Amino acid sequence: MEQAAALGITKAKDLAKLFSLFLQGKIVSNNLLDLFKTPEISHGLDEVVLAPLPKGYGFMYERHPFKPGHWLVGHAGLGGSTIMMDMEEKLVLAYVTNGLKLGTGELTRTYRLLRNAALRAVR
Repeated sequence: MEQAAALGITKAKDLAKLFSLFLQGKIVSNNLLDLFKTPEISHGLDEVVLAPLPKGYGFMYERHPFKPGHWLVGHAGLGGSTIMMDMEEKLVLAYVTNGLKLGTGELTRTYRLLRNAALRAVR
């Protein structure tokens, strides 16, 4: 059975290219990009994943691990695949997996370790 909303199959490189165009203002306006920098809902438990899940404007947000008060913007997928943007650094982090991992987004250990290493490299 096809499920177009949940079966986006791609390579990390291609997903990163798409979100890079987004960050460059080639898909949405810079005014809209500015709006996306902070979540609409930044506290409380999400009733589906039963964990804190800041969100808004169709995105999920993660607190930047090295910049207090700043956010990474993107979306987590089933099994740990995650796309996040550091909008200030104009950096896109794309992690896709061919197997289900425990957790989602930053709760996925492999993604979290790779994300932190990439963000440390640009500090």
